[in-house]
Amino acid sequence: GSDGLDLDAWLNGPIDVAVNMIGVKIHRNGGQGVNLDTSGPITIRHTTSLLNAGANIHIDEAAGSVVTLSNVSTGCGVRDGLRISGHSSGSPAKVTISDSDIEGNTEAGLRLYADVDITVVATGLWWGDTSGPSYSANPAGTGDSIVVEDPTTTGLAFSPFSTARHHGEMACTDWLVSLFDFEPGDTSQWTYTVP
Repeated sequence: GSDGLDLDAWLNGPIDVAVNMIGVKIHRNGGQGVNLDTSGPITIRHTTSLLNAGANIHIDEAAGSVVTLSNVSTGCGVRDGLRISGHSSGSPAKVTISDSDIEGNTEAGLRLYADVDITVVATGLWWGDTSGPSYSANPAGTGDSIVVEDPTTTGLAFSPFSTARHHGEMACTDWLVSLFDFEPGDTSQWTYTVP
């Protein structure tokens, strides 16, 4: 199936492309909701990606990237809510996720592949249950799972987690009106820049 938003920046290797996504809603695609195949800086804010057949948000070739996600809702993915992978020859990726809801995803809420050194700070997130994410370092957690393919290449901070949704509605609802309060001057936009 087709991806909702697909940026494939590749020419004999990943091309650094800066991505700034604000106020985008993506639902019911046959592939990934958002598929970003770039090693540039990525910012995703006030964005909803739900009910997609692949990952709701997939960031590929993340090696060397600085990735910032805030006020994001990913839910009811047939596969993963948020998937991050990369290229083994690149420098480490740095990912920060805040004020976001990850719930109701079938395989994993957050999947980190083993092909990239990565540091992830994903604190204060709602994982679909007050007990937090299902993860080996949180044995009581029953929310969406965290899957780390290779713990030797991954640094992950997920605690403290939120015990309530940030955006009120369960992320898996079929109808979404407005989950987010936009900041003054924000508009819905999808931009990328090739340096």
